[in-house]
Amino acid sequence: MLFPLKVGKHGFIIEFTDPNNNARRSATYLPEVAAHEGWTREEATDSLIHKAGYSGHITGSLRKILGQPP
Repeated sequence: MLFPLKVGKHGFIIEFTDPNNNARRSATYLPEVAAHEGWTREEATDSLIHKAGYSGHITGSLRKILGQPP
């Protein structure tokens, strides 16, 4: 699940089960990280997915699991 908040104002937290191996994954960014990098919400989410240790291709279905539009 992604706790969706506004880039630059709130941090980002994701928690999800890796669809490839059922491992629990989670990662966090402080509010200033996405804003400093100039990321959109989708770019920040994709970066967090990789930061959480997910090495597969980020698909629309994975984004949907996290509450993002595919």
